[in-house]
Amino acid sequence: MTTLLEAMNTTRDATMELLQQVTRLWETSGVPGSPIGVGDYLEKLQEGRYRVLVAGEAKRGKSSFVNAVIGKDLLPTDLKIATCQVFRVRNTDQEAYRLLYEDGSMEVIAEKDLAKYGSQVYADQEGTPSLDEIIRWIEIDRPIRFLPPEIELLDTPGLGSLYAVHAEIIYRFVPTADGVIFMLSSNHPVTDVEVEFLEELTQVTQNIFFIQTKIDEHRGAHWKEIMQRNKEVLEKRFEKTLGAIEVWPISSISLQKAVESGDDDYIKVSRFPELREALERFLMRVAGWKAMAEASLCLGDTIDQATRKFETQLGDLQEGSTLKRQQYRDKIADLRSTFNAEWGLRGSEKEALLADIKRDVDLGEAELRQSLHQTAGPIAKQFRKKIEELTSLEEAKEFKETLNQEVLSVAFLGWMNITKTIQSKATAKIATLVSDFRSADEMAREKWSGGTSGMPRLREVEDSLLKRFKVGFFEARFGAMAVGLPLVLISTFLLPLSPVIYLGAPLLAAMGFLLTGMDSEKSKQLRQTQDKFIAHLSQLLQNIQQEFFKVDLENEANSLVKEFLNSHMNSVIEALGAVCQTRQEELQDELANLDKQIEMSNKNREEEGRRLQDLVLKWKQQGANLESISQQLIKIDEHLLAGEVI
Repeated sequence: MTTLLEAMNTTRDATMELLQQVTRLWETSGVPGSPIGVGDYLEKLQEGRYRVLVAGEAKRGKSSFVNAVIGKDLLPTDLKIATCQVFRVRNTDQEAYRLLYEDGSMEVIAEKDLAKYGSQVYADQEGTPSLDEIIRWIEIDRPIRFLPPEIELLDTPGLGSLYAVHAEIIYRFVPTADGVIFMLSSNHPVTDVEVEFLEELTQVTQNIFFIQTKIDEHRGAHWKEIMQRNKEVLEKRFEKTLGAIEVWPISSISLQKAVESGDDDYIKVSRFPELREALERFLMRVAGWKAMAEASLCLGDTIDQATRKFETQLGDLQEGSTLKRQQYRDKIADLRSTFNAEWGLRGSEKEALLADIKRDVDLGEAELRQSLHQTAGPIAKQFRKKIEELTSLEEAKEFKETLNQEVLSVAFLGWMNITKTIQSKATAKIATLVSDFRSADEMAREKWSGGTSGMPRLREVEDSLLKRFKVGFFEARFGAMAVGLPLVLISTFLLPLSPVIYLGAPLLAAMGFLLTGMDSEKSKQLRQTQDKFIAHLSQLLQNIQQEFFKVDLENEANSLVKEFLNSHMNSVIEALGAVCQTRQEELQDELANLDKQIEMSNKNREEEGRRLQDLVLKWKQQGANLESISQQLIKIDEHLLAGEVI
């Protein structure tokens, strides 16, 4: 009997083989350009690795769980140590520890240095850090019994009260992960802070796997009651977003004892076998199956495009009237002429589209400036309201601890939303252009617009996946800009030390003494404190705005915001140029083919007809192969949704 894992591997191999066959057939058929996305999906499936991000509040046993999987206390778990780095953990044959910097360079370190670098933002220096001084993450490679070699873990800092860390995790690391493990505790039910973070997280991914730790610290009845309560809260808030929710219990202590002692009885007590099977099934669904489903949609679009092309050419050839063939040729020539006028080097429509996208960019920049206005901006109003609502010195003291980080987080999230809107608008407009080009082709070819009578569609594959493929070419070009903001800006604003470095020591020193002597005249002191908070807020927003928009005159460098926006426009121009170039080649190829057909003798026309018929049959055979893969994917998905054993 074939297991689910065997079926997944067989289907994956078949999908990769079909991707390779389609690439070869595309080349030998003489289709201009290359099939968009096919090579990317082939590379993704060949790699076969899953990246899982581990996130959660501080004191949830997150790093203890990862240490238990490793079988050794490598990640810092001492609450006195301010851990602020991401650790990437992989199961490898050779042991190695490295720092990966934002410029892509690496530095080998010793195991004993993990805790030190784990609490360090970047290499010691003064002033603004460069990319070779900012640590992206710390790499841990070693043989790990309980971590499958195809899975790598990204252990993130505990959320705690560092609100800006939420933004960094969500917008910087989550998009690179196939799934997220969210850690809950057996000490108490899920908190409002955790729910708020999950609300933000689900805006970026719905691939979330819940684990409840510390079951070894409580009686079974207690942790099971907490787990049931966690499930109820999560289902109430997220069932529509995440679907059926399960929470998987784990004893990290027992799991680590199993590694250290070799006693498999500890494994059973830890409940790790059930968790591991559920996690692998989860990753199969959200990463492995999804990648194959997306690849199948990419293949369907590619096969459909090629089949239509050669069916059209065959229809041209079989048209008995030279006059009609010439008329069709004239239509395509007019189409090319119009295209060159509208979308050529200085085409009117091309210039209009770029101007439209540039307007979106300018509006985004203006929106950012307005959001950071010291008094009239939405951030200033939001936090002034919070300040005015403080009712006691105790509340003021708590508010002071998180003010800088909260403001930085809101400013950063606002910028991320602006860049997301800018990029989404540009992507949608170029994707619409591609669709319009295809529609124009269909109108010109209305007599012979055959096609593959409906390429196979997966029941469980949403239309959004197809949309993602169609615009993926452009998003890949736009997405290389570090989630919409240069890395230096991300790192300086989001890491815990950033307020010290960029907001000025005197300013923070004043905040440190702000609440001194609050035991008398409390009402008056509260008002004075609120006034100081408002003044600090104004200064803080001014400093943030300066970081976003300051120009380096000495080095003739634009502001970081302007650098990003310029990079975005360059990516738009590059993507639009690639689309127009491909379109130009397609029209030229079709004209050349029609000219060749018009000049053909009857004998040559017969030979060309046989060649085109052969190509149509070959492409339709690829469609049949894809249909077989699609049906297998549907069956696998049904088994995965049913929770069957792997």
